[in-house]
Amino acid sequence: MKIGMSRVCLVTAMALLAVVLSPGSGFAQRKQPAEGTLQQRKDCADDARMVCGRFIPDVARITQCMTANKRQLSPQCRRHFR
Repeated sequence: MKIGMSRVCLVTAMALLAVVLSPGSGFAQRKQPAEGTLQQRKDCADDARMVCGRFIPDVARITQCMTANKRQLSPQCRRHFR
């Protein structure tokens, strides 16, 4: 059962990243959820969970957290927050 819960957390984080990193979203400014690219989700999944996981499932707070903590993000994720 532990594996199932970890998978649920990962899927939740990935869904939130899809909204947060949607192209042209201005991050939290977009009102309609949209998916980020597969590359964006791949690049930032671990960062979202490790740096801002305490805010899951609040998309706006995850966005604020990742933007405020850009220096803590991995280089591959940070490039999506320029």
